[in-house]
Amino acid sequence: MGKVLAESLSNFSDRISDAIKARKNILVTTHIDCDGITSGSIISKALIRHGAKCTVRTTNEFSEKLVEKMQKETRDLHVITEVCAGGMAYLASNALSSENEDLSRVAVVSALGDRQDQGERKAFTGKNLEIVETAKKLGLVNVDLDLLLVGRETRPLPDAIAFTSQPFIEGLTWNRDACIAMLTNAKIQLKDGARWRVPADLSQDEKQSIIESISKFVQGENATQVMEELIGYTYTFPNEEKRSFLRDGREFSTMLNSCGRINKSGVGIAICMGDRNTMLQEGEKILSEYRSMIREYMNVLTNERWRTNNMENCVMVNAQGLVPETMTGTISSLIAGSPKNSGKIVILRTDGSEGTIKFSSRKSASCKNSINLSQLMRGGAEQFDGIGGGHEAAAGAKITKDKLDGFLDYLESNVTKMPDRDSNQ
Repeated sequence: MGKVLAESLSNFSDRISDAIKARKNILVTTHIDCDGITSGSIISKALIRHGAKCTVRTTNEFSEKLVEKMQKETRDLHVITEVCAGGMAYLASNALSSENEDLSRVAVVSALGDRQDQGERKAFTGKNLEIVETAKKLGLVNVDLDLLLVGRETRPLPDAIAFTSQPFIEGLTWNRDACIAMLTNAKIQLKDGARWRVPADLSQDEKQSIIESISKFVQGENATQVMEELIGYTYTFPNEEKRSFLRDGREFSTMLNSCGRINKSGVGIAICMGDRNTMLQEGEKILSEYRSMIREYMNVLTNERWRTNNMENCVMVNAQGLVPETMTGTISSLIAGSPKNSGKIVILRTDGSEGTIKFSSRKSASCKNSINLSQLMRGGAEQFDGIGGGHEAAAGAKITKDKLDGFLDYLESNVTKMPDRDSNQ
């Protein structure tokens, strides 16, 4: 651990300990996404274990208005996790006490939700890898190479393949009937009695048969890449019940995202902090509702073609009046995952709160555009008195509606005319 980080964690621990001894009221404020829900849960759990009087709340975004509100509140100490990924929240909790090592499990979910599994075969690297190793040592997570199908523990086999969009498998993704036919031809048993089998039920021989069958649908220059993306590291929590959406790390993270995106992040926080009763049932309902909403939005965007403007290296999507601002990232990621958009940047916009427009941008698979989306969104938003930021391949921005035309012109100038990396070499 670096000296600066170690000193920061030590200072955090000292300040929290002093606040607890003084019986001060502590308020944890965090974001509504999976990373925020897990970060807030980890910190809050650690504070409560340490004897703190602690409350946690979530927010859609951190703004000047929120800061002003916090300044007027009667809390003695504010802990903000906006700049604190789940991994960092775990390190901070561990600085309070080594008894918090069991929270490494929640940090794994956080990293998966934030797509930090960017190593070979979707492995973790750096601090995230150290956290996974801690969770493995405690028997909290099993790491295996497996098929990366949606809903490993809960989805019937045909659905798991049909709803796997990253990688997108032409002829199978979004086509349940074709998936049933493919599995039947591969002589894969679909049901165990009356119960549909799920990917976690498959034997190694069955998995190999499915891989061979899927390979027949994958052709062209991206064939090797698609098949490689289909196999990677999975993270299974053995202490959770089999066939529970909490047993697979990625499915757990999807559930937490769904809670935040439909304004029920408190359910996700309760589950992260150990509730396995009422909140667990509510989480299952939320996940089902979230998936239905995604299907509806994707169907409308597919059918209402006027909403999509396809350019040479960019796809502009107008989701105004359709997609809520809390789900722009989810929908833009799905659009970027489609093979027809391979190599392009996807920029989706929708209506935001208080007369604003929310933008979400994603780089698709094989995108060689050299532009940094975080710099693009932040720089552009600042020019138009808005806010923006994110990562190199995934970022967002928010501006007022009266600045929309100008911001769209800015995007066209800076994205559609940006050369690919290959052309710079």
